[in-house]
Amino acid sequence: MSAQEDLQWPTHSLFGKLLEAGSPSLGRSWGPNQIAFLVANLAIGLAELTGPTGSCWAFLLWLLSALTIGGARASLYFAITRHAESRRRYPRLVAVISVLSTVHWLWTVWLYVGSELTDTIGMLLISFVMLSLAATRVWTRSPVASGAYVAALWAGLSLRAYQVDLVSPEVIIAGDVIAGVITWLGILAARQPKASLAHGIEADRMFAKMTEVKETLEQRVDDTASILEQRSNFFAGASHDFKQRLHAMKLMGYSALAEVPQEHPAHATLIRMSAEMQELEHYFNEVLDFARVEAIDTKPQRQVIPLQRLMQKVDLHFEAVAATRNVRMHVRPTGLLVETDPAMLQRILENLVSNALKFTRSGVLVAARKRGDFVMLEVWDQGPGVSDELRARIFDAFHEDASAAADGQRGSGLGLTVVKRFADRLRHPVTIQSRPAKGTVFRVQLPAARS
Repeated sequence: MSAQEDLQWPTHSLFGKLLEAGSPSLGRSWGPNQIAFLVANLAIGLAELTGPTGSCWAFLLWLLSALTIGGARASLYFAITRHAESRRRYPRLVAVISVLSTVHWLWTVWLYVGSELTDTIGMLLISFVMLSLAATRVWTRSPVASGAYVAALWAGLSLRAYQVDLVSPEVIIAGDVIAGVITWLGILAARQPKASLAHGIEADRMFAKMTEVKETLEQRVDDTASILEQRSNFFAGASHDFKQRLHAMKLMGYSALAEVPQEHPAHATLIRMSAEMQELEHYFNEVLDFARVEAIDTKPQRQVIPLQRLMQKVDLHFEAVAATRNVRMHVRPTGLLVETDPAMLQRILENLVSNALKFTRSGVLVAARKRGDFVMLEVWDQGPGVSDELRARIFDAFHEDASAAADGQRGSGLGLTVVKRFADRLRHPVTIQSRPAKGTVFRVQLPAARS
């Protein structure tokens, strides 16, 4: 609900429909004035009927004047709402209303204020207080007209009371002072809602702009997601075809290697070609993993799994690689259960083992240890270690150790990046501990399955 809608009068009543016409802020200004005028005339008329102080013809003429001026006031106020944005017409129309109302009330004072304090005079005093408070609603928009109107009411009443010797001059002065204080307090109270309304309207405009910006951003996000989905589908199809062709090339290479004797000159070439295809497959898988982990819709599929089953898969996967590099790889058996995404965790472990095999001099150890409510999955190597400078950038994308490149250990520079991204997605902290010339250990903290 906007600030303006919040300040509208209810529409289920006659007064609500009357006050709702035109600008809500103006309706809140002139509505109380019109209601006060009608209520004041009704109260004075009832008091005069119950205790007449004048002739019947004078009362009927006064009643006709009240109805006529009341209708004229309503018409002029409606004209104000029709020209809510006109700064010239508003004060002029309010001035005309004030003049008509002042004439009516001065005549009322002249008719009903006598030397005795009657019920009609009491109602007249109460009505003037109510009219003064209602006039404060338009004080900030037309201070001259509303101020003159209030001053004329009390000046006319005071002069008439002094003429007929209704009360002493001291009482008249005291009454005027009290009326002035009440009016001033009413003005102060009326200014606060106006300021609040101004702030509310400004806040409503800002909210509308924010809503528009939000809708624009949502539309752009939807468009971007649609484009990404189309590209992702294309990339998935293309990568599938590429992997099939690469797999076929590997099979042909292994078949040719099996048919060529070791003493044949082409045997060494085929071994090198097979190793290159193996490296190409590993590189391509790392690129696919990096693209997958960067996708905005990748969500972990958590489940409870036996860690030993995953570790055995990794052991079988790297058995030939370890033998080719003359490296001893040991996977320590474990009966621990963890809660994780098995596909993501397998890629994490594979990349850590691949990294360890690349740098180790003699052996790689894969083990799992229980630590309270967690399981620490560890990958040890006996490589040259990681310096403090390299440790700060080891998980950066496309970053590769210069010493590894010098030793011919090529890589994509994405293996450990994929490890970190998958681990962050799974909320599995990864730590590294290393000693120069002694080796390095990577630890992944996994939540242990609840028994």
